[in-house]
Amino acid sequence: MAKLSDIPIRKRSRQRYSVEYKRRLVEETLQKNTSAASVALAHGINANLLLRWRREYEMGEFGPVSQAAFVPVAQRKLTSTDQGFVKNGIGRTHTNLHR
Repeated sequence: MAKLSDIPIRKRSRQRYSVEYKRRLVEETLQKNTSAASVALAHGINANLLLRWRREYEMGEFGPVSQAAFVPVAQRKLTSTDQGFVKNGIGRTHTNLHR
């Protein structure tokens, strides 16, 4: 009878991705009408991994953020009738403008 110690065990190595590859995929998710899930599926990776890369990208861990990632936002001038603050936002990013 074979012992467990006699059975060869194959170690799974983790896939390593270059910073350039991560940046390219993250920037794909920032395009209009593109979801992280669809990009992940197209490239054969887990969507949660891609979302983690996007958080790291936003924190600057992949170097300077590409200009293509910025979206122009129109802001209106605060008037004397505004109370409290004006909240502008895209997705999960918001800017509060206090008087």
